[in-house]
Amino acid sequence: MEIKFPTSPKPQNPMDKKKLSFISTQTQRADTFLAQQLPHLSRSYLAKLIKNGHATVQNKIIKPSYKLKPGETLQLQLPNTSPNQSTPPSPENIPLNILYEDQHLLAIHKPPGMVVHPGHGNHHGTLVNALLGYTPNLAPTDDPNKWGIVHRLDKDTSGVILAAKTPSAHQALSQLFQQRQILKEYLALCEGIPSPPTGKISDPIGRNPRNHQKMTIRYDQKGKPSLTYYQTLETFPHITPKLSLLQVHPHTGRTHQIRVHLQHLGFPILCDPLYGRRKTFSWKKQTLLSRLALHAHRIQFQWQGKNFLFTAPLPNDLQNTLYTLRLTKKS
Repeated sequence: MEIKFPTSPKPQNPMDKKKLSFISTQTQRADTFLAQQLPHLSRSYLAKLIKNGHATVQNKIIKPSYKLKPGETLQLQLPNTSPNQSTPPSPENIPLNILYEDQHLLAIHKPPGMVVHPGHGNHHGTLVNALLGYTPNLAPTDDPNKWGIVHRLDKDTSGVILAAKTPSAHQALSQLFQQRQILKEYLALCEGIPSPPTGKISDPIGRNPRNHQKMTIRYDQKGKPSLTYYQTLETFPHITPKLSLLQVHPHTGRTHQIRVHLQHLGFPILCDPLYGRRKTFSWKKQTLLSRLALHAHRIQFQWQGKNFLFTAPLPNDLQNTLYTLRLTKKS
């Protein structure tokens, strides 16, 4: 199977580059063939594209039942709009802290305050806008708002996030996440001091029935199995409130999993506006932190026979907070 990405010397809009070509190696239905080549796109979405005239063979529009012959080229034109937004995300010149890049993927150090992809009330300034401003080569998905996105971080969570540049990379990385073969390590500054200092939290997580913006521990059928490991790295018992720096490994990937699990354990993340006890943290009348004290520190996985390890250092606000806390220990 061969995939060709048509190029243009000066594309006016990277999102225009959505015409994909596939060469069939055997006799099979067009819809079945496309579903095999683009597994990150849903079958229903691909079938709709074919029925709406977006698939051609020798410049002729085909039906989903069209039988491809070996050597025939099927061309698929992805639309420039998504069901949720009338116009595609615009490329924006936003600086990116790139930890790693090759022909398949990007590892980015996302700053706090940046939304990962456009959505309601956030159509600009997102990571996807920044990625499109950096490169037109992002793996297509059902929703153009999420091109290249394999996983996500909350807006105020800083740290490592991966983006796929090719459909094969998107498929492979998505499968690694689903199979829980990607090790994720977070650093969290929490209120309180856990005892014991090391442990795991395995309570199921589901949508909060009284506030759909929040998740909660649920022991009914709507609670999904969730597992988080934690280890206390450092404590600050002389501070009010007492604080702890935790290393956290989420084994599963539920929405807000770390935040919900630590809050349930009685040690909410500092400055968590949804699950915490305060929105800002000050020391001696100086505001040290005003965002969620959660950082995606490290991602590690194996792919194509290679070991990948990406580490994002703590951003300045968390570094400064810890520096001040450590100084107070000595005084």
